[in-house]
Amino acid sequence: MDYFAQNALTNCELVNLEDMLQNGTVMNGKMIEKPHKFSTAATIATQIILSVTSSTYGGCTITLTHLAPFVRESFKKFFKKYKNRGFSDEDAEKYAKEDTRLDVIDGVQTFNYQINSMSNSNGTYCFI
Repeated sequence: MDYFAQNALTNCELVNLEDMLQNGTVMNGKMIEKPHKFSTAATIATQIILSVTSSTYGGCTITLTHLAPFVRESFKKFFKKYKNRGFSDEDAEKYAKEDTRLDVIDGVQTFNYQINSMSNSNGTYCFI
C-alpha cells in the first residue's frame, strides 16, 4: 500500500552499471561523466543504486565486475602523476601500484559503507 500512489514503480531492477559508468549517466538532471579512478566509480555506483532503488519496490541487481576496469584507470592516473613529476618508469609503476591499492581499498570501503547506511526516498535501505 505504501507504493499505491505511485503508479510508475517497478519491482526489481537489473542495472546496466557498465553503460552508466563507461558512457556517463544523468542523475537529478546533471550529467555524471565517466569516472577516472576506482574510488570515484564505486561512489557513483552507490549513487546509481540509491537512485534506482528509490523508484522501485523491489531489489536491485548489479555486477561488481563493471567496476574492475576502473582499477586500471586508477593505475594509469597515478602512473601519469609520477611520470609528470620526473620519476623513472620503474619508480612511477611502483608508486602507482601502491596508490592504486589504496584507492581500491578506499573505494570498497566507501561502497560497503554507503550501501549499508543510505536509505532511499522510500525510507528503506538499498536491497542489492
